[in-house]
Amino acid sequence: MANAVKKLEPEPAPGTESAEEQESQADRGRSISKSHLVNRLNYLNFQDLTVLVSLRHEAYDDAISLRACPQPCAGERLDLVWAEIPSLKQLLKTYRFEYLLIADGRKYLVVNSELLTINEEGVSLLLPAACREFQARKIKRHPAREISVQLIQHGVTFDCQLVDFTPVSVRATGSLRSAETLMWVNTESPVHLRLVRDGEVIYSGNFSIHSRQLSGKSCSFVLRQLDSNIQRYRTKKYRNARQQLVPSPNIVFEHPLIDKRVNRKMADISGTGFAVEEGEGDSVLMAGMMLPDLKISFAHGFSLKCLAQVVSRNAAGGEEEGSVRCGLAILDMEIHDHVKLLSILHQVANRKSYVSAEVDLDELWDFFFETGFIYPGKYAHFQANKESIKETYAKLYTHTPQIARHFIYLDRGIILGHLAMVRFYPNSWLIHHHAARKSVSIKAGLAVLDQVSRYLNELESFAFAHLRYVYCYYRPDNKFPSRVFGGFAKKHQDQSSCSLDLFSYAFHHGNGGPAALPKPWEFGESSRFDVAALNLALLAMGETGLLTWVFPSSLCILLLVALATETSEKKAIKESLWSTRDSIEALLDQINLNYNNAMLTHEIGQRLGNYTKIEEMLFDVVQIMRYRLEYDRGMILLADGCRKRLELRASYGYKDEELACLNSLPFPLENREQGDVYLECFRGQRPFLVNELSSGSVGENTLACAHMSGTRAFICCPIVADGASLGVLTVENVQLKRPLVERDISLIMGTASVLGISIRNCELIGALETATEELELRVAKRTEDLEKSRQKMQEQHEELVRTYFALEEETAQRLSALEELARKERMLLQQNRLAALGEMISNIAHQWRQPLNELGLIVQELPIM
Repeated sequence: MANAVKKLEPEPAPGTESAEEQESQADRGRSISKSHLVNRLNYLNFQDLTVLVSLRHEAYDDAISLRACPQPCAGERLDLVWAEIPSLKQLLKTYRFEYLLIADGRKYLVVNSELLTINEEGVSLLLPAACREFQARKIKRHPAREISVQLIQHGVTFDCQLVDFTPVSVRATGSLRSAETLMWVNTESPVHLRLVRDGEVIYSGNFSIHSRQLSGKSCSFVLRQLDSNIQRYRTKKYRNARQQLVPSPNIVFEHPLIDKRVNRKMADISGTGFAVEEGEGDSVLMAGMMLPDLKISFAHGFSLKCLAQVVSRNAAGGEEEGSVRCGLAILDMEIHDHVKLLSILHQVANRKSYVSAEVDLDELWDFFFETGFIYPGKYAHFQANKESIKETYAKLYTHTPQIARHFIYLDRGIILGHLAMVRFYPNSWLIHHHAARKSVSIKAGLAVLDQVSRYLNELESFAFAHLRYVYCYYRPDNKFPSRVFGGFAKKHQDQSSCSLDLFSYAFHHGNGGPAALPKPWEFGESSRFDVAALNLALLAMGETGLLTWVFPSSLCILLLVALATETSEKKAIKESLWSTRDSIEALLDQINLNYNNAMLTHEIGQRLGNYTKIEEMLFDVVQIMRYRLEYDRGMILLADGCRKRLELRASYGYKDEELACLNSLPFPLENREQGDVYLECFRGQRPFLVNELSSGSVGENTLACAHMSGTRAFICCPIVADGASLGVLTVENVQLKRPLVERDISLIMGTASVLGISIRNCELIGALETATEELELRVAKRTEDLEKSRQKMQEQHEELVRTYFALEEETAQRLSALEELARKERMLLQQNRLAALGEMISNIAHQWRQPLNELGLIVQELPIM
């Protein structure tokens, strides 16, 4: 729990800002939207990274942070699961949730969320509408991946693990043997640091100790780099010209400390190194770090691979602020790739200059003759062999950059200047073929000389160039090279680094033509005795008196001794040549055998993957073995379905009666007492090489069958797949008489392993086909049942529809009858009302009639006025 819980107070480390700057940055923290926060949380979940959950003590002002893994977030609710935390029951009783902290090494997000739930499994939060982002440090810290650290100071070594780093600092932790050893570290003295990955040193340099912390037997060091510039090669008087290419290439590499692909834009480049620029805050290049398998990537997928080292890291000048410029030196590179690189750079410097470019050889020969490089005297010596010389030049100019270079000044397709170099000794190159057309200015001749000088200056530090010495030969009466090369040697006046020497030469035809010397003289390699005799002769010719008379007899004796020594040396050379021829023939036989073996494995692996039937696959296997392997016979035994016995399933090279004998042999797998090499090979899953047949190595029936078929020695290897034995593969020689050796076992074991995988694949494919057929039958039966159920349901549905319509019709009739009854009831009610009203009116009329009658009588009684 101590590893997962830590205080929130940040420890001081290189690359962090001062307290005033941090406070100012905290005030300037910018707002981050919820959508950005959700995207960040989902990225952390995708990369299996963690966040920090801040908890504060309810009684004391003490804060701790716990690491938690964010779960996929949709936008409102965030669920987190504790990352490798033991029981938190007691801790959660005394601490309350405060906020969520998301750090990326340089910036951090503070999320003040509403707590939904918190328990021993994790936390659930309600995300706010926005959070705040703060700048934590100037340079981002990058977590390291499995990097071992060695700290060395005055003979004391500490073994640690790299935790994280910036390009100017590192943090490492390790366990101490005792607490006293930490006291041996002087924090005021520098330490030498080595970073090791998979046994290879990828960085070493001197650091100062910024801080150290001790917790039990664990110690943590924070170190700051002392020098951001290293001197990889000695200082040159003439610096290599750097070119800015358009479009600018990129460098792509796997960072050795963080296991991430890094892509940076290149600022400029030369034949020995290049420079890149990167943002200071996210920079990852540390001065002194090795970068294996770095690719210089140009447009259209063209790239060059090399081993490089970061040699400098400085603030970049110019308009862009907050960027650094890193210089990288090329340490190793494939010679073909380096020639391509130099071709590009020389083209940038002068578009008419070409390095080892494809050239029209007919045009080149025309150039040699026109410029006088091949003068009549020279042509007379090689015109008889001109075809072979043409072939040699074609090879040198097109296929062998390891031993030949050529520099051409080309204008509108016409060769104006030419110079070549050939490697004629392990670390020595010879400059020759310097020529230029006289019809143009001297610029072409000087241009190719400038190319060679820049080329030599760029390659003299590279071991892969094999460039330790440079030679140039010319005739003393040739004014131009005598003035250029000879004049330089005379002015240099240092014989240890540049000398001017006279030499002579003779023409020798090495193709079987007539010798240049009369018989019995011939050319041959000189020995120490020859050199001693020559020195004695020179000494004698310089003396006078008696030595002059003694010299002829002494010389004769020396010549006789030399002749005897030469005869003995020739005999030894002849024997050595015969031995070399035998070794070469044996090597060629072995190469052919290895080729056949490789083709066997390739064909088996390529063709067997297409089979689904074991029998078809086994038949193809034995045909491939018959064609590719140098064995007379072979067979494949496989266990039967019940794994009770081995059965012969495929073979080649056997006669019918021999196959009948083999098929009749019982190979019981259940009988542990029966001793047979085939059964032991199957059970023990180990190969056997049997050179002497006996009843102890094979069963009696097997021995009798082997004698009948002429078997003397054989190899049997188990066929194994997924740890289970499937069968036995055997081969033997009867007619070829080639002895079986241990390397044959390796070949047959490789074939058996591929065969086992193929058999298992066939079994799995067969099982899959059977399961597919069963599934199809079940699906068909289920489909039939479903169809019957559907028809039955359809009939029930139709019956329900009919019933529904009948009920609907009956209901309509009933409703119509009810409406008729209601109408009649309303009519009766109306009639009753009218009858009652008539009766009431009648009563009223009766009541009015009586007073009216009385009134009428009264009126009648009144006197008439």
